[in-house]
Amino acid sequence: MTSTRRVKLEDGSSVRLRDADPSLTLYADAHLVNQLFLRRGDGWCHSWNDRPVRWFPDLERQVIMLQGYPGDSDDVLDGLVRWRDALYGWGARIGSPAAASSSLLRATITGPLFLGDPFNPDRPRISSVLGGRQESYADPGVYGSFAQVDLRAAYARTLGRLVYPPGGRWVRFKGPDLPSGETLPQLVRARVRVPPGVVPPLPRRPRYRPPGPERASQTIEYPTGRIRGLWSRGEVEMAARAGCEVKVIETYVLLGAHYRPFSEWWRRVKAGRSMDGYAGDLFKQVGNTLWGRFALDGIKTVDRFSDGRRISSTLRGGFNPALGAPDLSEQVSAAVRVRLYDELIRPQAGRLIAVHTDGGLVRTPAVVPPSSGWRIKRRGRMLIFINPQVYAFSERGRGLEYVFSGISPDSVPAAFAGLCRLSLGWPPTTFGRSVAARDEARLRALCAALGAVEVEAAG
Repeated sequence: MTSTRRVKLEDGSSVRLRDADPSLTLYADAHLVNQLFLRRGDGWCHSWNDRPVRWFPDLERQVIMLQGYPGDSDDVLDGLVRWRDALYGWGARIGSPAAASSSLLRATITGPLFLGDPFNPDRPRISSVLGGRQESYADPGVYGSFAQVDLRAAYARTLGRLVYPPGGRWVRFKGPDLPSGETLPQLVRARVRVPPGVVPPLPRRPRYRPPGPERASQTIEYPTGRIRGLWSRGEVEMAARAGCEVKVIETYVLLGAHYRPFSEWWRRVKAGRSMDGYAGDLFKQVGNTLWGRFALDGIKTVDRFSDGRRISSTLRGGFNPALGAPDLSEQVSAAVRVRLYDELIRPQAGRLIAVHTDGGLVRTPAVVPPSSGWRIKRRGRMLIFINPQVYAFSERGRGLEYVFSGISPDSVPAAFAGLCRLSLGWPPTTFGRSVAARDEARLRALCAALGAVEVEAAG
């Protein structure tokens, strides 16, 4: 669906949205729908953790809202068609990328998959599933040459290689000894002391994680000193390797057959990620979403707008209980955090600016970790850093490029300028418009005004 409320069809024709066949699966840019229709009182939507995912313009039609600001060009339609054809060829059905990912899993598993061991009183109780590690190791400021390093397909690859018994049972072992069988899922309750001078390796799990926008602003602590909690076995062993004192209280092991139920799913996702254009982008979303669907960590609501004000109500039954396995989600996210710490944070601690989920910003010379999967995604010769989700950089003499999570591309320059005023006291752009030559001149002027080529805590 385009900004003119017309539906492009794959045969080259187009129709008005109200005339579109209700049996069609319709897609639109989420930002477009939000700004032009939904917030003006046009229809209603289903939201997951306050993020709109499906728009209902009337009682007969629904539109799946595409994230990531793809726009409404013909390239998007072409990517959707090729994505659909690939999924159908593998026996899966289309929908949102998350729904398509679950469908692809069902099409590729070879037998029943019982998850979570929900009726076992000895199973580990996980208050909330922790996601990727996000931390700044430098203050907001202007830095010199840097590299962005990341781990390709971190969550999808980890899930694809995960050993998870299809009908396993959690067994608790008390005492300090870790049982054998490292490949089986294990969670460890332990006391840990992080000595001074060691980059904190373990998160403190919050007792409650609010849904929606409040959750996005919640800070996960990685404290020093003494800490007690429940972590994966890999995380506890990582802390011991880093020089922490570890005392194991009890260990939970999911006993059962050694089976990798997601291996075929990952093989299909990997093939889809190699497709060019928007089809490949969609398969990247397919790979990134499945691990989180097992956590059941969120709220589904029905939202509409009246006079610019959102009216929301919780939708009961807004999750699929068949995917309820927070222990599985925790194994995946913990494995990525271990690789991030062991292979990036510790080796490059002196040059590290920030980390975000599966990668980080490193001052050059940056060394790619020797283990597989790592890459240097981009390099820049000047970095204006605010936080791990918000920064801008100059690359090879070009103007500023922005990284700003959750903001539409046309709004980024003005929003970034406002944050620069707060953090640095000097905006690199004005009025939300920029060209390469002007940005380059202002970047030089910013560095001159701050009195150095590289400045930390410039504010």
